[in-house]
Amino acid sequence: MVHLLYTANDANGQSVNGFVEAVGPQAAKEALQAKGYQDIAFHQDATSAQDPAVLAAMSAQEVSQLAQFKLQVMQKPGLMTVWKEVLRRSRIGLLVDAALLGWGIWSHNCIVVAASLGLSVFPFALSAWKFRHSGDYSALLRAHAIGDWAGLERLAARLQGIGRQKPSLAMDVAFPRAAVVAKQDGLQAAIASVDAWKPKNASEVPRFEARLASVYAAAGDRQGYVDAMQRAYDASNNDPSRAADLALAHARFGDVMKARALLEGVDLSLIPSFGTGFILWTQGLCQSRLGQPDAAQTLGRAVAAFLKLANLSTAWTALAFCTADHCIALALDGQRDQARKELSNVWPIVKAHADAAFKDQLRSAGLLATKGSAA
Repeated sequence: MVHLLYTANDANGQSVNGFVEAVGPQAAKEALQAKGYQDIAFHQDATSAQDPAVLAAMSAQEVSQLAQFKLQVMQKPGLMTVWKEVLRRSRIGLLVDAALLGWGIWSHNCIVVAASLGLSVFPFALSAWKFRHSGDYSALLRAHAIGDWAGLERLAARLQGIGRQKPSLAMDVAFPRAAVVAKQDGLQAAIASVDAWKPKNASEVPRFEARLASVYAAAGDRQGYVDAMQRAYDASNNDPSRAADLALAHARFGDVMKARALLEGVDLSLIPSFGTGFILWTQGLCQSRLGQPDAAQTLGRAVAAFLKLANLSTAWTALAFCTADHCIALALDGQRDQARKELSNVWPIVKAHADAAFKDQLRSAGLLATKGSAA
């Protein structure tokens, strides 16, 4: 069973959100429809679903507040969003602190003034202290996206201690590091570096294999990337997000007809909201590889969808490569100047992660003036 974050409209047209427990996205959708909910959108897939142990310890009101907070963080990640939530939760205590501060100032009681100030600052200071790990992880993802390998290693070292307490975070750090190892020391060394994270049960296989696919991609092993995505899908019990991932893998590096067949078999309403760009990217790549005229337009829509996620460093690499694919389609349509300008915006990320074959593709489209530099 998984607990998926959702938004919807109830029978009265009012917006609602929360977590729905089900065996998968299809069952989750059916459970919400049984309540009369419409316009259902999921914001998590099975691999990123909410920990049920956390929800079990909460009241219904607290669960609703957690859902709202997670939606806010997805839209605008950062410490300020966390502090807004702290302010909301602590507002009564802060009002008391403000009253004590006023009384302390009026009575010239320095102890009361100091205590009230300390109590007012404490929840914000504590949240900032806890957030430092999230901040470091976000910085690590940014370093990985732009190819700052030294910065990535430095941040990974800072996260090493907390990773022992939070295995999921340690795993999240291990795979970007493995991608760097793949580039510097080869694929086998990279795979060995994540050996400790091999699945211990069947439910862990889809996430592991999907993450491992990124290591194959970093090493330039395109078939290995497709094969890893296939293993992730095969172990996922036909999860729609894993099907979409496999479709994109085939659209980029594999069998374009398999990509189209996979997309046709996916209920797109079950894909999390952040998946729109990936679906359009897959569709646009299929059109491009089949020589269809709407490829550039579809890929442009995909880029626009990814730009809405530009505040999330996790989306930067996908945004960059989707943009590069759009640029190739534009160049083939005779819009090379526009394509070159667009490519220059994402070139640092593409340069850091593209394999030799993709750079050759950009060069063939007239988008690279010389090897390793943007035109």
